[in-house]
Amino acid sequence: MKLRRFFLLTAGCFVLAGFVARLWHLQIERHDEFRRLAAQQQLRTVELAPPRGTVFDARGRKLAVSLNVESVYATPARLDDPAAAAAALAPLTGQKRSALEGRLSEERLFVWVARQLDPPDAERVRELALPGVAFVREYRRYYPQVETAAQVIGFAGRDHTGLEGLEQAYEQVMAGAAAKRIVMRDAN
Repeated sequence: MKLRRFFLLTAGCFVLAGFVARLWHLQIERHDEFRRLAAQQQLRTVELAPPRGTVFDARGRKLAVSLNVESVYATPARLDDPAAAAAALAPLTGQKRSALEGRLSEERLFVWVARQLDPPDAERVRELALPGVAFVREYRRYYPQVETAAQVIGFAGRDHTGLEGLEQAYEQVMAGAAAKRIVMRDAN
């Protein structure tokens, strides 16, 4: 009986020593490696687009200005019912219900629903409070004096790059410098 207890106690000590050795190896010896891997998985650098510069006329009137607007995106995996979400969002965003439902049913992590919405439209979408639907702020280019020197001013595209006229000619000055932000992310 004493011999059996001795063997069980010895085996238990070896198992415990194995656990301690493994913990030492993972937490002490490989600590820096795991810290680096965790930072790669959890930290991400996001580039924030700056607003384009404002264009004024000789009298100081704004001819081209960037305004802060909201864009709507969805996380399809978090949607309870993609068909119901598409039916609710389609009339508010000016899209066909079937096309939007197809995009919301895809196996993706991120889907644009509508880009650069007018504030009243964005507010109506926000009032729906759909799970899996969220907002991100972007800049939209407005031209308050639409007819004044339109051909000279040109225009900027949705990605905030000048495509014609002064907008294109002075792209380096108008674009500004992008800011960077380090953000944490989780499994969701």
